[in-house]
Amino acid sequence: MANWTDADAVNGALENLGIKAAGQAASSEDYGLVLEAYESVYPQLRRLGLAPWASNAIEEEAQQPLAKYLAGQVA
Repeated sequence: MANWTDADAVNGALENLGIKAAGQAASSEDYGLVLEAYESVYPQLRRLGLAPWASNAIEEEAQQPLAKYLAGQVA
């Protein structure tokens, strides 16, 4: 599996929340809400040493945990 972009992380979180299914488009409001959460938590995760990836190159082992964490942040 390839690295995720921030858009992939947002879509993963929306899928975890049950807001959209894989392959479906999210509403712009839902997408924007989760993207805002990602942009907020990413610097915090970096400072804590929990996000060694570049913001748009999320490594495979972090993808699902990040999607679940983002889902929890916006739930």
